[in-house]
Amino acid sequence: MNLAGHTVLALLFVLFLPPLSATPIRQGFLTDPDGTRWAYAIMLPAQMPTGIVLTYYPLETQRWSPAAWCTSLRGFSDTKRLIVVCVDAYASAGVSLPGEYLVGQRSNQLLDSVFRWHRPNNLPIWTFGVSFGAQYALMVTRFISKPVSGVLMVSPTLENLSSRQWPLRSGLTCYVIHGAQDMTERRYFELQHQLMIQGVCTSGQLLPHQGHMTEPADFLGACYEGWGWLQSTKCFPRTGMVPSHALHVRIDGYEVWMQPQDGSDIRKVWVYDENQILVRTVQPYQPTSPIIMDRPGWYRINAETDTGMQSQTIEITTR
Repeated sequence: MNLAGHTVLALLFVLFLPPLSATPIRQGFLTDPDGTRWAYAIMLPAQMPTGIVLTYYPLETQRWSPAAWCTSLRGFSDTKRLIVVCVDAYASAGVSLPGEYLVGQRSNQLLDSVFRWHRPNNLPIWTFGVSFGAQYALMVTRFISKPVSGVLMVSPTLENLSSRQWPLRSGLTCYVIHGAQDMTERRYFELQHQLMIQGVCTSGQLLPHQGHMTEPADFLGACYEGWGWLQSTKCFPRTGMVPSHALHVRIDGYEVWMQPQDGSDIRKVWVYDENQILVRTVQPYQPTSPIIMDRPGWYRINAETDTGMQSQTIEITTR
């Protein structure tokens, strides 16, 4: 064969090589102590990984499986260089869905396998859930044996978080992506408020013209910004405060005046004392009227604004 023929064959070989990002997805089944078999899928990024993300897909078992969910996140995995670990949170031996503790144990079991198979030593771990899966992504942080760096939630259906039996870890970071037409008062603003009460640093964004989102095409673009926030944010335990999301506060005796850093309007204010007991709720908030405290001490102020939740801790010392 002449040189030209060899050149053509070489070009054809290169053209038909699989892309680097088309890394195979490892699939299989693991078993709960009660004998329930549940599926998993693990996908490696095209380049050296920088982190691990445990993912929990929506409660649409006809649409999603661990392998299908991993495949939908391939671009995100390659760009962010994440090992994507997809847990089947819905397999159950009974009629009800598995609780957070059991799903946390499944996550531990699968994480142990990831560390045994791929040896990703010292990589940070995040959780990521969509729709009903967002509930698992948040609540399993209580039961995962390895430290969780942060949580990304999309269209969470969580409500009445304050009534949960298990408190969240103070100092956890959480980013919420939500459709602007999907019950924002309870599932976005109130959820972030309850997270702040438990000392979780939270931020997020509302996507205009979106309702409840379960398809990655609707929200993955926003996930890149959310992931950047999770990676760059340091949360101060017990306060749940992020400096960039702190209120501007002016104190004059017992009078407290406040203004969001981004100039947005305040819609509602919650005031907590040093024991995290709610002492006052102000709605609507009037920027021309101060909030008047009853006594000296430390207070935590959470404010719902047009753009999200903002917070500040203050000390009242004298009248």
